[in-house]
Parts: sequence; structure tokens; C-alpha cells
Amino acid sequence: MASSGPRAGSVRSKLVVNTILAASFVALLLPSVTRIAIHEWLSIAFCLVVALHLLFSWNWIANVSRRLLATLRGEVRFNYAWDFLLYFTLAVVMVSGLLVSEAVLPAIGFPRYRDRFWTMTHAVSSDVMMVMVGVHLAMHWEWVTTAVRRFAGGTLTRPAPRADGGSWWIRPIAFLAVVAVVLSGISLTLGATPMATRIRREAEARRAARAAAPAPAVSGAGAGGSAADGPAVPSAGQSAAAPKKGPRPPRLARIPLRTHLLRGGRTLAVYMGLPFLLTLVVLRVARRSRATRQAHPADPLDESGE
Repeated sequence: MASSGPRAGSVRSKLVVNTILAASFVALLLPSVTRIAIHEWLSIAFCLVVALHLLFSWNWIANVSRRLLATLRGEVRFNYAWDFLLYFTLAVVMVSGLLVSEAVLPAIGFPRYRDRFWTMTHAVSSDVMMVMVGVHLAMHWEWVTTAVRRFAGGTLTRPAPRADGGSWWIRPIAFLAVVAVVLSGISLTLGATPMATRIRREAEARRAARAAAPAPAVSGAGAGGSAADGPAVPSAGQSAAAPKKGPRPPRLARIPLRTHLLRGGRTLAVYMGLPFLLTLVVLRVARRSRATRQAHPADPLDESGE
């Protein structure tokens, strides 16, 4: 796997892409604010931003992949494996979300596919992804802070032009596309597992029970008799073909935007914030002990895989 990637002015580009990625990810976690249609179309755009994020990180991916069986620090190995699991989790989230789509698939002519298993899978995998993103962000937090500090201070160096022209991105994009297709295929097999069959049968049984439930009895007091006297006979002033309509059910109160934002903020704090802080503490302790043994600590922006 060749170590190709954008020119090292990529640090600036990566900062822009990562900022857009973080903002769009937070927006995706608030479907009650963005509404389902925007949530689904934004998810598709999010995949394109993820591809750019991986593309601008290709030097690190390629270098670590080549040295995966060689001498690497445990932190780098864990980071590499964690990022791969995060990529697979993203595939599960996207596949399950597409299968239960309420806006994207109907917009292109496919009926909505109501499946309890995929709905549950989408919800659970989204929560798992939040936790994994929190850890992922903490693992790369030193890179983020260093890049922002050097960018703000104007100390980022510009690299020499690449010798391979502007076609460096073709092989990484092709590789990432193949991996995405493979992981999506693996995600689809989850729908054929015994657990998926059991969840579907339980959901169908609940739907059948609701459909077979008897309608609530209507009191006959207003029709001139009791319920025990049998069905009420309509009077001369009433029409049997046009029964009197009952009162309309009360409208559900609309939840304010502030409440949606507060709920989303609490979800982010629990599922992303806590893993992020715990990972930062563990990394700080591990890196402090390692720094005492190293005369020259590695540059956080170095992508050689050291």
C-alpha cells in the first residue's frame, strides 16, 4: 500500500474537513431538531465528508498498515484497531438507517421498509458510535490542539510539491470504497441472524395482538339505556348510517426547540463526553510515563506511524 496523500498543507485542509465533520456529526445526533428528512440527506453528505477525512489521513493509515506487524507502540496499534472498528460501526449505522429510511428511499421511488430489527440496530449502533467517536477524538486530541495552535501562530510549514501530480487520491478512494462495500455486506448479514428473526417475530406478535384487541365498549347511557340492555337503537332524530362523532383527541403539546437541544446536549455529554474525558486521563498518564523515558518526544503532527 503506497504512502500517498495530500501535500502537507493538508494540515490546514484537515482542520477544515475535521471541523465540518464534527459540526455535521453533532447535527446528525439531533434528528428531533433537524427533522427526519434533513437528518437522512445530511447523513449521505456526512459519508462524503468522512471519505475526505480518511483521504487526508491516508499517510498515517498507509504507514501504520505497512508496519502493523513490525515494532509499533501499543497506543498506535490500539488507535489503528479502534479506527477500523469505528469505520465498521459507521457502515452498520448507515446501512440500517438506509433500510428504515422515511425520506431518502421514498424520494427515489422505494417504499418504506418497516423492520423492527433494523430500527433497533440503527438506534443501538448510533449510541455505540457516539462512544467510539468520543474515544477517537481523545486519541487524536493532541494532534487537534497542536494543529490549531500552529495554525493560529502561523508556524505551519508548507511542503514541497508532490511528484505524482494530482492523481494521488485515486488508489486511496478505490481502496476505501471496496472496504466500505465489504463492511456494508457484512452489516447486511446481521439481518439474517437468529436474533434478528426473533426480534421481528416479537414485533409482529405485538402488532397482531393490537389489531385483534376488542374495541372499547361504548356506554349506552346517552342512548336511553344501559350497556347491559344490548346495542342502543337509534331514535327517530338520529341516522344509523351517520353515527355521531366523538370528541377529537387532544393535540400533543409541541416540544420547544430549547428542550430538544438540552436533551441532545445531555446525550452528547454522557455518550461522548465521558468516554472522551476518561480516554484523555488514561492517555495523559501513559504519555507522561513514556515522556520520562524519551529524550525527544514525537511530533503530534508526524504521520509516519511512530
